[in-house]
Amino acid sequence: MTSELDLLVKRNNYLSNYILPDNIKDSKELMHYKGIPFMQVYYPISMDVELLLQEAKQFDKNYVPHRSNKESHAGWSAVVLHGISSLHTLDCTAYGYTKDNAPMKWTDIAAMCPNILNFLNVNFPYTKFERVRIMRLEPGGYIAPHIDGGDFDHLGPINIAINNPQNCNFFMDGYGILPFADGTAMSLNIGSKTHFVLNNSNENRYHIILHGSKGKKVTDMIYKSYKKIKGYNE
Repeated sequence: MTSELDLLVKRNNYLSNYILPDNIKDSKELMHYKGIPFMQVYYPISMDVELLLQEAKQFDKNYVPHRSNKESHAGWSAVVLHGISSLHTLDCTAYGYTKDNAPMKWTDIAAMCPNILNFLNVNFPYTKFERVRIMRLEPGGYIAPHIDGGDFDHLGPINIAINNPQNCNFFMDGYGILPFADGTAMSLNIGSKTHFVLNNSNENRYHIILHGSKGKKVTDMIYKSYKKIKGYNE
């Protein structure tokens, strides 16, 4: 680890608390509300962690390093379920496409993950999927501090933990350690908040990241999660 990362870990080494505004009136306001760092998403059908983990592990020889040509990460790799191909892990603009003309599709990897696909289609029925990836972080690995592209300051992609080993922590600078656990889903503000991950366990960590158009069903589910966290009556 770099000295910068050591410093960030030291000042963020605490369990985060939710920082959510009061009385947001609907899902549209919630999804565009500036400054919310993260929020757990409560989806309807619980995850069979072992079943999905088995599917994610079957590709351990096929994961490819992610963003290693741009940033200094260690042990971070991915396979693509929906995208240009199973090996194109970056945003389509990195390969000369736009969101309108990128040849997105379900990949050969996705065809071998029926349980993961069923879980996503049942719980996260996006109107349009863009990149959908399984991200693996090896024991002793880390994702260096960064802010993703997109220039937004609101809740964004959904990050779903298939597993989240003990002593593997997702940090957001200024907010501490996010409460990921096996099966947890979070909508994350990665466009304006510095975030990083350290895997100090002896297991691979597997998360799914969803990019795309969420649509009303998914944003309503996120708003329902907001009301549950805030303790508002339905």
